Amino acid sequence: MKKYISILLVAALMLGTIGFLPASAETYTEDELSINWLEKDYTLVGTFHSGLAIVRYDGKEGYINIEGKEVIPCIYDKVTSFGKNYATVYKDGQTILIDKVGNEKNVGDYDQISNVGGNLFCAINNREGHEATLLDINGNIIIGPGKYSDFWYATGDIIYAFVKPEKSFVAKYGLITSKGEELLPSKYDFMSSFKEGLIAVGTYEGEKIKYGYADKNGKFVISPQFYYEGISFPFDGDFYKGKAIVRDINGVQFVIDKTGRKLEGVSPQSIEKASNEYLDYLEPFSDNKTGKSGYRTAKDGIIIPAIFDEARFFVDDVTSVKKGDKYGILINPKTQNNSKVTALVSPQKLTVNNVEIKNLEVYNINGHNYFKLRDIAKLASKTKTKFSINWDGEKKLIFLVKGENYKELGTELKPGDNKNKTGIKSTARLKLNGESIELSAYNIENQNYYEIRPLGKALGFEVDYNSATKTIELTM
Repeated sequence: MKKYISILLVAALMLGTIGFLPASAETYTEDELSINWLEKDYTLVGTFHSGLAIVRYDGKEGYINIEGKEVIPCIYDKVTSFGKNYATVYKDGQTILIDKVGNEKNVGDYDQISNVGGNLFCAINNREGHEATLLDINGNIIIGPGKYSDFWYATGDIIYAFVKPEKSFVAKYGLITSKGEELLPSKYDFMSSFKEGLIAVGTYEGEKIKYGYADKNGKFVISPQFYYEGISFPFDGDFYKGKAIVRDINGVQFVIDKTGRKLEGVSPQSIEKASNEYLDYLEPFSDNKTGKSGYRTAKDGIIIPAIFDEARFFVDDVTSVKKGDKYGILINPKTQNNSKVTALVSPQKLTVNNVEIKNLEVYNINGHNYFKLRDIAKLASKTKTKFSINWDGEKKLIFLVKGENYKELGTELKPGDNKNKTGIKSTARLKLNGESIELSAYNIENQNYYEIRPLGKALGFEVDYNSATKTIELTM
């Protein structure tokens, strides 16, 4: 049901933004985004669920984590997205459960198995009329086939139980416990998600749904007396901070508390709604002219311009994108640690092997000194700690190799303008002698600046500070 409600809300957001896009509060360029471009040439990278995404390589499927590591190899004919802890995979005609480290478990001969929360599973045999069986992790049957057509996770140890009447495409909803005990019979046309311990439950009365609110014991604490236009419209009657917006049979809105009491003098427009959180949800959109995809919110409009060939939905602030023939992992720029910082011109002097270097662009960020990487490469080029730099713009990957000659660009060691700048957390990845390393870095005017002490430790030169003369001393 959560999946069902989410689809409605996303659809509503998309419909609401087709004709009008609000002015964007802040947009991000590709250089400002944290994208981990994957080195392996996958032909599919799916949406992340429970921290793992489906990938396909050479016709077989497996999973990667949000760091891009293939944690479950591509050895299966087909795989499904993870539920809470498990996913269903198919290999050599068998339907198998796997956990997040790839341990396999066979729980019986079923066509479909899905994790509905914890160690519970919905198993279906299409050849038996699409009847659902509720299983535990050991394959023990909690509810056998014949009573329900599907199960979905609701909350805690509560599960949605569906019945699909004969000759009908519309299922009826009910609630059961993880032990198979019935809380609400599967006779209702509508159920929302549990919010603040209550769930809206209703049945059609003419063209409208008449609903009330039930608790986690399946007891109606507010009797059915409110009206909802039906599934063609987003539901906005969930409780949020102890209040819910409801409508009477004539469509008049008012506000109630969790006892069902009408709050006199409180207008629906004056309270926060549960759906407000979706106004900030970063959803993909497609540019009809270019065919490219980007991201926007209902509240602020375009956040990431249409620069991708594929863009999937964010789940827990991470998603997969495709550009050209490469897939990458994108972190939500509204939550990632790439906020803008002030880069102060460093007041310290600088010496390299006891020779003073003047007018070099060095910035102090949060009490640490940051140097342009290519300036350091130039300074080290005639020393025992020389290293080369190669840049892969497509993968946003910097390759450093110790002992190799540095090829100059002509931009090194240029005097600065002695002005403070704005820095953004660098999204470029770094490899030293073929091994990935992580160093603190900021992008300042399209140049990568690295914190000098960790950089020196990685490359093999010494960094000291003479407090008497206020001098940074590099020994290479």
